[in-house]
Amino acid sequence: SALYTLGVTTETSWLTTTQQTAAVLAVLHHHTNLTSRNMNPTNRPLRQLNTSPFDDVFMTNLVTAGFDEIQISDKHVQRFKQHLTTLRTGERNENEDVGVLTTVLYSALRQADQHVSAGGGQDTAELSVLDTADIGLFENLRPFQRRVEQEITEQMMGIAGCGEGKTHTALQWGRKLTAENQIDRLVIAMPTQVTGNNLLLELTKKEEIQHIPAEAAAVYHGDSNVFYQQNDDAVRWQTETPIDDETARKWFRSPVTITTVDHVLATLVNGYDGAGIARGNLLRAGIVFDEVHTYDDRLTNRIAGGLSRLSELEVPWYVMTATLPESIRSHHRFRPDVVHTSEGRLGTDEPPRQPFTISLTEQALTAETVRTARKETDAQTTLVVKNTVREARELARRLHKTVDTDVLYYSSEFPRIDRIQKETQIRSRLAADATDAAILISTQVCELSLDLSADLLLSELAPLDAILQRAGRLHRRGVGNTPQMCLDRSERCNQCRTEPIAERYECRVYSTLDEGERFLPYAEGPHSDMWTVLEQTADLLRQREQYDFRASMEWLDEVYDGILSVSGVEFEQCATTDMLLGSPRAVFDGAQDGERLFLRDPGRYRTPVFAAQYTLGDGRTGTPQELWKECHECGESQCGVHDDTRWTSCNDEFRQFSQRLAIPVPSWWLHGHDDSPVREITAVTIDGTRIDTARQIDLTYEYSLGVE
Repeated sequence: SALYTLGVTTETSWLTTTQQTAAVLAVLHHHTNLTSRNMNPTNRPLRQLNTSPFDDVFMTNLVTAGFDEIQISDKHVQRFKQHLTTLRTGERNENEDVGVLTTVLYSALRQADQHVSAGGGQDTAELSVLDTADIGLFENLRPFQRRVEQEITEQMMGIAGCGEGKTHTALQWGRKLTAENQIDRLVIAMPTQVTGNNLLLELTKKEEIQHIPAEAAAVYHGDSNVFYQQNDDAVRWQTETPIDDETARKWFRSPVTITTVDHVLATLVNGYDGAGIARGNLLRAGIVFDEVHTYDDRLTNRIAGGLSRLSELEVPWYVMTATLPESIRSHHRFRPDVVHTSEGRLGTDEPPRQPFTISLTEQALTAETVRTARKETDAQTTLVVKNTVREARELARRLHKTVDTDVLYYSSEFPRIDRIQKETQIRSRLAADATDAAILISTQVCELSLDLSADLLLSELAPLDAILQRAGRLHRRGVGNTPQMCLDRSERCNQCRTEPIAERYECRVYSTLDEGERFLPYAEGPHSDMWTVLEQTADLLRQREQYDFRASMEWLDEVYDGILSVSGVEFEQCATTDMLLGSPRAVFDGAQDGERLFLRDPGRYRTPVFAAQYTLGDGRTGTPQELWKECHECGESQCGVHDDTRWTSCNDEFRQFSQRLAIPVPSWWLHGHDDSPVREITAVTIDGTRIDTARQIDLTYEYSLGVE
């Protein structure tokens, strides 16, 4: 195939040498083992291209392969060999051109091959592409949305607060670029799996307007197959071939793909098996990075490098944020063609939003503090945010015993089998129009993953951007800080129409920064940059009372002035190398092969494990082994999970069972730290046989109050 391609392209006078080379390399990478071990695309792309033995073996095979109708002269062969040498040592631009074109052609070959292998015909072989008709937009735009509509560019940044319609502007941006034939698909990179799931459901639901048809949209992340199998709303999608569907979603084959920022970045480098295939589709996409303000320093730097690389490749991108400090916004790697900044208005004739007041108190956030604050404010719904899971869980247990109001608890340590039920319960109990009293105790997970609107927020001190993110779950559609003020200014707030007129919406922050030498999870000691950020956050909140969006941007710039630094050089260099000559990259904790290029701080990674005992939200109780026996009936004399010689449907079922039941715990729990709560780590045993791929730890799990 490579010989035939070389012959045809050589005899086609209007093809450039770059185009000839890219076509041959794409065929080689698809069809031969000269480019990677055992034809495994993990080592994409063309790993052995930069070695002399490659030239010798390749040329020998070309000469001896033989096609009568194609005459390959020694001159042609030597010219191709010379071009390979130039790629290894020549100008970066030429290498770039070959790399991009090789990637797109190789991606097309692999996807066409998969399509035919699955029984597809030539008439259905084209990839689905985005059409402007696929994107439904509101006719009446909010002020920020109108501002964006007036000037849409290829690289753009949108800065707006909660509830001002940033997501809608992403669709406006995508539709404009689609109409101009600059992109043929839209990729939206979200900070977490949960936010990705929620956005897919929001965009595809049929209410006032369906923003994206269900058949044109998909979500991909590490647990997306479980989402499609478990979520009641997933009947909108056809998932008759889950393995093929999962691969298609992973490769961005849908016109609109919602995924995690980690997956987009891992695709730009050789971060997983098949990254080069997915990259071919990503190069033709418009990429939206949502909630950029939420990431740790390492991931922020990776995103900066990714944006710079995308700009070099002329791939359009749109960064959306509510709390990104000027020190990052102004960095040259983040610098877009245009920046749209909201004035904080929900309507043209309305004043800027002032939905709550904010204050700081020098005391601990305890059960007594919560009870006192609720009495003082007469709040119906209260959101309480602690900085660590352990303290949040303990506070929930104490309040559960001492108040008559329903106490809900949520953190990252819930298994997927209960997570959707838990999130649905929370959204219902703390919705804007909720009428029954409820208290939610949560951790930083509420900053992104929960769509709710509380009357009162009680939070431990955190960096200012985190405080503002938490406050985004307070009076979300409000305009004034009391129901009377809000209704005088606007009629759009359901929350105020159901609350007592005397109610006031407050964000109360509690600080014990002066009482210790550590302030976890943000600062290990008082001599770090994050300790300075915490001190400056506390100082600022002592002097402020009324929140509005434009003021909050000034607060952020004040708190982070001179603190944050952005580089992104390492990731950009790796992404450039990996377009043609790179090696595998270990971008996630636990990756077995490849050079390390972790996307996030390793201390933030989590590992899924089984608890020793479960009490699930549907009422079932038992050990993992007992729950497995309840749901699995293989009908074989020996269950397939015990057959080491082959992969069976039992293995598939156990994998899905593990994804549903496993609890994500901090990876450091499993590495023998003195302060780890785990005292025993064992392999799971079923019917006396070890399942080495699954681990079990000595925790108990209960739906209402999590792990213990």
